[in-house]
Amino acid sequence: MAVLEMTENKERQREIISYLINENLPFADRKVLQKELNDLMNTNTEEKMRTWMKKEARAIVGNRNWENMNIIEFVKLRHAGLTQSEIADFFNVSKSKMDNFVAIRENRSYYRKNFVYDLHRIARENWTDK
Repeated sequence: MAVLEMTENKERQREIISYLINENLPFADRKVLQKELNDLMNTNTEEKMRTWMKKEARAIVGNRNWENMNIIEFVKLRHAGLTQSEIADFFNVSKSKMDNFVAIRENRSYYRKNFVYDLHRIARENWTDK
């Protein structure tokens, strides 16, 4: 279904662009079409981001569920560029449950020693370049 939505989205984007190319289009109509185009592009980008996030998470943790998760994999997910909210959504757990997982004494010390924010930031920036 997501693929179908994206193709309809792309078709509408092409249609809007063809209208915007027309030089005789009134400014008010152009402004409305430009806003709709921006909304469609943002929707498309969000869908791609969700797909990318799921692929990255599956590559790191495989088919494991949250109960079998360990702090090493959690740090790898963070280094891959996933936010804590995205990880929580992927595993269908609340963010507070995930925060409690990180707050466990052994997990917290490992996380603080091994999590490098710059790697997370670079991975997020690489996503925006794709």
